[in-house]
This record gives sequence, structure tokens and C-alpha cells, in this order.
Amino acid sequence: MSHAGSRVLQLKLNGKLFGGWTEASITRGIAQAVSTFDLKVTDRWDNKQWAVAPFDDCQILWNGSPIITGYIDTNAISYDAESHQISITGRSKTADLVDCSVASAQFKNQNFQQIVQALCKPFGIDVVAQVSTGSAFLSWKAEEGMPVFEAIENLARLRGLLLTDNGSGNLVITQASTTRISTPLELGVNIKSGSGRFDVRDRFSDYIIKGQQKGGDEISPEFAAHVSATVKDTNVKRYRPLILQAEDQTDIATAQKRARWESNVRFGLSQVFGYTVQGFEHANGLWQPNTLVHVKDKYLGLDTDLLITSVTNLLSNSGTETYLTLGHPRAFIPEPIATPVKSKNSVTKKKPATGPQWDELNP
Repeated sequence: MSHAGSRVLQLKLNGKLFGGWTEASITRGIAQAVSTFDLKVTDRWDNKQWAVAPFDDCQILWNGSPIITGYIDTNAISYDAESHQISITGRSKTADLVDCSVASAQFKNQNFQQIVQALCKPFGIDVVAQVSTGSAFLSWKAEEGMPVFEAIENLARLRGLLLTDNGSGNLVITQASTTRISTPLELGVNIKSGSGRFDVRDRFSDYIIKGQQKGGDEISPEFAAHVSATVKDTNVKRYRPLILQAEDQTDIATAQKRARWESNVRFGLSQVFGYTVQGFEHANGLWQPNTLVHVKDKYLGLDTDLLITSVTNLLSNSGTETYLTLGHPRAFIPEPIATPVKSKNSVTKKKPATGPQWDELNP
């Protein structure tokens, strides 16, 4: 067995530490609210009984510190006359939010964090807000039967917030980070292998948002019924329009922000990169999702900052390594928050933005 405090991967279960894994895979990321792990160990047969069972509370430790706090999902055992193999999989505590349904609940004059805390409380999940969650909602109702996380995520979009978890099993309310890792990813230095995918199927030349807004003394009914805003991506070389209906009442300024958001996010998601590095750590600690890293890769034409969106730590007979998924930070820009229109004149002076909003990465 491994010893606590050593630089190894351990499973803490019922106060006991288990180590000596022959294979392991641990994945954490900002595009998912649930971290996962898959551990395997093979021992000589000696009638040893591993006290591991589904539903058990557990922690995955690296260097003695928790990187996942959650539950055992599966425990698979196989054996022959010579040895036995145990395979254990599990997820962080936030898995219950993804799996389970929300009860009908009405919230009035509660801010986002208060609503999320109320929804998470039955599952014993604490909520950590790393950023401001905005003003209170006048009224919001949870749709009975919807997965808890889906209800929370839909509400988060209205505040431009991201949801993930941390090593203690808390639900974390955050946004794309500006925290920078001092260790760059560099071809010929620490990159073992790399890949890039440039996929423009979901990019368009014109993003058109249509909707309606409330009429008023300063806004004519005809104007209020036909709100429309357009943003162009001039890097898309042929005519490819995308028309979207606003989810809520909107004005031109907000519709324009939404159109720009669609353009920027779709640009960011069209470029995804993956890198494998040796070990679980860089010069200053464990590789972490939602951190910026400078990438120097002549083969893919990169010399820029990218956001680490997910981290998969891998252990096998050949040692330890980490697979990093990276994306353009623009892919995680918050969706714009609706703002009320003060006057018709202030709206009509707004002009749709044109042209690319950010420089392209050059593959």
C-alpha cells in the first residue's frame, strides 16, 4: 500500500487509504459539473477483502490533498487462481445534481446563489461563489422533474455564469479565469504529443437575433414587436446566416450583445487543442482546469494563451501523464445579461456591430 503524504494517487475510504493502482484515470473540467475517476489494482490472490462498495463516500487524494470528493459508483471484481483485479469508478458529490430530479419550488426575491444553495442543500452539497452572482430574481420557479443541474444551469445562463466542482465536492459558481500558469506548453520542451481540431460547421457569416420587447410611452407597439440585431463574422467567406429567437423579451442593445456572443463563442468552440505532458504537475503544482497557459507550438501555428478546459490524469504501467484539453478563452464568455430599455431614442442610435470581434488563431 502507498503511504499518506507521499506523491502518489490514493483513495480514501472509511478512514483508510488505498493505493498501489496499476491504472487510473481522473477527469476534471469547467465544461462539466462532475469530476470522474476510474481506478484499477491487481493483487496476488491472498483472500484479501477490499472493503469497497457502491454508494460509499470517498476522496481521491494527490499528494495528500483531495482532488475529488464524492461517491463510489461501481466496484467490479474479477479473479483466477493466481490473482484478482478490482476496478472502482466514481464521481464527485455533484453527480447527484445531474442524476436527480428537482422538486417544484417557487423562489421570490432570491439571488442566484441563494436559489442554488436551496436546491443543493438536500444533497449535502455546499455552494462556493467565486464571482458576483448578480441581483435578485423577482420570481423563479423550478420545473418539477427536471434534473437539478439542468435547472441550475438554465438559470446560470441568465447571469452569465459557469458551474463546476472542486476537490471538496462543492458546486462552484465561476467564470472563465484569468489565472495564468507560469509554465508554458512548448513543443520540444514539455509537450509529448499534441492535436488540434479546426471545425467551422457551426460558424456563420450573419448572426441574427429576433425578438420582442414591452411597449411603452416611448416605444411604439410596431417597434417593440420587431426587435432585430445582426453581427457579421467576416472570416466566414460565404453567405451562411443563422437566425435565432431571443429566449426572453429583449431590446436591440441586448439582442446585439447576444448576436456578438454567439459569434464569439462559436469561434472559440471551432478550435480545440489537446496536449499530453509527463506527470500530473507543472513547475508550480497540479495541472488545473480553468487556468490560462501560454502555448508555443510551431506545428499547429500557436503562440498564444489558451484556457485549460479539462484535465485528465492518467496512470499506467508506463508511469503518469496528463492530457489537457484547451480552447480559446472566447468560447467561455458569459452570455449577455438582459438590460431594460430606457427610451426608444437610446435604442435606435445603437448600430449592429460588424466584422470579427477578435483576431483568429492561425492554424
